[in-house]
Amino acid sequence: MKYKTASLIILLLTSFVLAYCSSLQQSFDLEVIKGNWCLNKKQLNYPKLRFDDKSTLTLSSIGDTIYRYKYSMQGAFLSIQKDGKTIKNKILKLNKDSLILKGLLENATIQKYSRCK
Repeated sequence: MKYKTASLIILLLTSFVLAYCSSLQQSFDLEVIKGNWCLNKKQLNYPKLRFDDKSTLTLSSIGDTIYRYKYSMQGAFLSIQKDGKTIKNKILKLNKDSLILKGLLENATIQKYSRCK
């Protein structure tokens, strides 16, 4: 009987800890990401981003190519709809002045953006 009580207490404590930890998952405000962002370094792909009110992400390249995709934010991820697939990009930081992504589409390196001036 003692073991059943101890097991039940451990199970309950574990459940509470897991529930608490899952509530700590970082998420970002969709309104903060809207607007124009400029990459902080020189790069061919996606030096400028524009997130609009209609969930459209416009990416530009130095070669005057413009890409448009649908986007959404899911917790700490920027999800982009491209060619019928959803590509999730981890958001490392997002505030009114700074957007840092772990990668962006095929760019696997950290992408650091600031608001365009």
